[in-house]
Amino acid sequence: RTAVEVRKLAQEFGYPIAVKASAGGGGKGLKVAASEAEVDRAVSLAAKEAAAYFADPTLYVERYLPHPKHIEIQVLGDKSGNVVHIGERDCSLQRRHQKLVEETPAHISDGLRARMCDAAANLAASIGYDSAGTIECLVEGDEFFFLEMNTRIQVEHTITEAVYGIDLVKAQIRVATGEKLWLRQHDLVARGHAIECRINAESPAARFAPSPGRLTVYREPGGPGIRVDGAAFAGWTIGSDYDSLIAKLVAWGADRNEARLRMLRALAEYEIEGVETTIPFYRLLLADAVFVRGEYSTATVDSFVRDHSHAIASVYAGGKKATAPDGTSTTETNLTVEVNDKQFRVTVFGLPAAEAAPRRRASKYARQKSVATSGSAITAPMHGIIAEIRVKAGDTVTDGQVVAVIEAMKMMNEVIAHRTGAVATIDVRAGDTIETAAPIITLE
Repeated sequence: RTAVEVRKLAQEFGYPIAVKASAGGGGKGLKVAASEAEVDRAVSLAAKEAAAYFADPTLYVERYLPHPKHIEIQVLGDKSGNVVHIGERDCSLQRRHQKLVEETPAHISDGLRARMCDAAANLAASIGYDSAGTIECLVEGDEFFFLEMNTRIQVEHTITEAVYGIDLVKAQIRVATGEKLWLRQHDLVARGHAIECRINAESPAARFAPSPGRLTVYREPGGPGIRVDGAAFAGWTIGSDYDSLIAKLVAWGADRNEARLRMLRALAEYEIEGVETTIPFYRLLLADAVFVRGEYSTATVDSFVRDHSHAIASVYAGGKKATAPDGTSTTETNLTVEVNDKQFRVTVFGLPAAEAAPRRRASKYARQKSVATSGSAITAPMHGIIAEIRVKAGDTVTDGQVVAVIEAMKMMNEVIAHRTGAVATIDVRAGDTIETAAPIITLE
């Protein structure tokens, strides 16, 4: 779709609209236009991401729901026409329309759950689907709307495995070989609750800017109910040419609160140095009252970042010691305890600040590399490739105007002017690789 076609369709649908990659998924190549003035930008960025990820810039348009829940249903079918659903997952906690935290079961009514799961199984059966797949829906109130079907294993299939005790990858292979389903719908019973956090090389304190680099320390958590899917190790270099996902951290519990507390404990134990990650952000988010109640939507992460920017900035500037937005202390304290005449060194989490012994601890998370916000140079906020320069020498730019786009970790990141001025020189060209804080444009 061209910008002209998108505007025409928007007159029919109304704003806001979603411009989406035809060959895409996972939120890649998806941009939102809230008004006619934003259409050119949405089409340009969506097409570039679609080409970068899927080698196909083709786009389509649909109505955009600003505050829904994003619920998906896992299905499994065989070549004999048998189909079952394996529960649903809530994937509403997203940034840039890409999932960050998922959980199952979702915080929805039993009636809505039954209708969605039955509809998903019927849809898969009607097309003779014979593999593992995911049917994604948007939910507002007690209504749900079909979004898309992903004919593959999803990143978050792990939480379904944790709750249903099924190896979905193995199941997909078995039905691919022609084996009939060995399960019936009544055999599939959910047990407990599971949460997944995507451990990404990103800085939530800098609008989730990619953070490629070398892992100098990498230690995974463990313990009851904890699963880590990943292949990272100390010394591994995370390049800027790939997705920012480092690992998937899964916590299972007998109920939702146990799963949440186990996840918070695992996040506190997870040690990654050398790049900034989403780990400190999740420790704040999962302690927030909105998450505790389960009353979140696809807009929650953006509003959380906006409303708690100081707490997020603090935890990334100061390491692990911080206070959650709801007032819950996330201070950790090292203590020496004696059990049966033996001394053990333990770490206690969640003590009120007054009870925590004062101590000094080096920050695990270095402050985001500084980028000039004064002077004549408009500099790169991250390492990446110059995808687009939107001004030319002699143009006058205003404070806050988008002047360039950088591709980093397959995401298009807009570079914004920090002041008004005339463009004296353009220091890079489209296609150039640029380092953090390197000049892109010089103003008079």
